[in-house]
Amino acid sequence: MEAATKAKRLFIRSVDWLNNTVESLVSWLIYPLILVMVADIVARFVFLSPLQWARDVSTWLFAISFMLGVAHYYRKRMHISCEDLVYNFKMSASQRAIIDLIHNLILIAIAVALFMPSVRAVMWSMRIGETSAMTVWRPLMWPLRSVIPVTLLMLGMQSLIGLLEAVEKLAKAGEV
Repeated sequence: MEAATKAKRLFIRSVDWLNNTVESLVSWLIYPLILVMVADIVARFVFLSPLQWARDVSTWLFAISFMLGVAHYYRKRMHISCEDLVYNFKMSASQRAIIDLIHNLILIAIAVALFMPSVRAVMWSMRIGETSAMTVWRPLMWPLRSVIPVTLLMLGMQSLIGLLEAVEKLAKAGEV
């Protein structure tokens, strides 16, 4: 039992470290996003010629920061979930743990169900040389598409931690 507890703690610390590190790196993407937006505004209104690549780059920077931040914010409970239901109805700790358990099972199922299709979409995009149709710049799409399976993997691991914590809370309450 002690080895399982140590393995669980190591897994939780490792996933937390990964999410915190990714979030720390991704948080810096706001600065190039601001620069791209300001450059496009200046080009559009001062030089009357918008930057052809600005829409793609700003969309990508925002999408990457949003997707890769999901697991971090899920761990910090800085997301919309069943919290209103839990607190408005004054549920017990074991009832909250059951809701967390169900919620995490659903998230794990979604992450597992979408992971391989997203990997196949990245591989397909690489194979055919898919480009963006959003602007005339037409950058390759596989770098952006590759963020999706990474996000699903990180969210799945974070949901697994949430599942383990919910089971632990239920065990302490004598429900399991």
